[in-house]
Amino acid sequence: MNLEALKIFLTLAEEKNFTTTSKKLLISQPSVSLHIKNLEEELQTKLFWRTTKQLKITPEGLILYEKAKQVLHLVEQINEEIKQRQGTISGVLKIGASFTAGEYLLPRILSSLTQKYPDMNLEIEIGNTNNVAERINSLELDIGIIEGDIGFPDLRSATFFSDELFIVANCDHPLTVKKEVDIQSLQDQTWIKREEGSNLRVYLDQFLSSNQLREKHTIVFNSNEGIKEAIIHGAGMSLLSSTMIERELLHGYMGKVQFTKQVDFHRKFAYLYSPFMENNLLVRTFIEELQDNPLSLLVNQMRQGEST
Repeated sequence: MNLEALKIFLTLAEEKNFTTTSKKLLISQPSVSLHIKNLEEELQTKLFWRTTKQLKITPEGLILYEKAKQVLHLVEQINEEIKQRQGTISGVLKIGASFTAGEYLLPRILSSLTQKYPDMNLEIEIGNTNNVAERINSLELDIGIIEGDIGFPDLRSATFFSDELFIVANCDHPLTVKKEVDIQSLQDQTWIKREEGSNLRVYLDQFLSSNQLREKHTIVFNSNEGIKEAIIHGAGMSLLSSTMIERELLHGYMGKVQFTKQVDFHRKFAYLYSPFMENNLLVRTFIEELQDNPLSLLVNQMRQGEST
């Protein structure tokens, strides 16, 4: 079976359009059609149902889609292991990251990584925790950094960092200007949340539910920066990561709510990958970089830099 044909098939299955597939792969549309026709003849089955308006993959095509991804990943691993024996670490590493990790923690790691391995290219995708885990499970991403638990027991994962969360609001909010408040003082507040599927959303909803706190209004963002800007302008309050709000706290744009009784919010960050990527040289190199450069130290460096 031709590897080039498998690459074309995978792209067509994802794009669901011959024209966009040919443009993406920089080949002619008739060439795409010919490779698919040859695959169908070789396998003696239809891989796609074609209509004038729609291209839909068949059940047999879905089987080939999943197996073809595994085959191409195995080929990549073979190439990488050969390069390793030759002393070269190169290629493209596709990293998925949840919003907090991707926007505030990952850049610190990547700087060191690219300096050590100049022939390694990186592609970063940022999304909520569930989306990142799904794309790793489907082998669309090589490795990911997420916070919280995931619903994919077949994926390999390991915790490498613990993060603290705080209830925050505008620096002039009645609850942030007080030295300490009772949790019940949070009744009937406007809460600014992340979207469903976000780990921050899960933590905030659990906090509100466990303390039986009524919500006056709810505002939902799919962006951490959007939430921070809304808080700064007095739109409401939220539960945010300490790594996200260092600058805002330092410059007095927002404040933490201090409670009379200790309220402890911690969440763990983990890297995760598919078992199919276990021997991938780039994945192993990235994991080693995480282990050699603990994020807790990097965050401390970040905080010290902001206080000078």
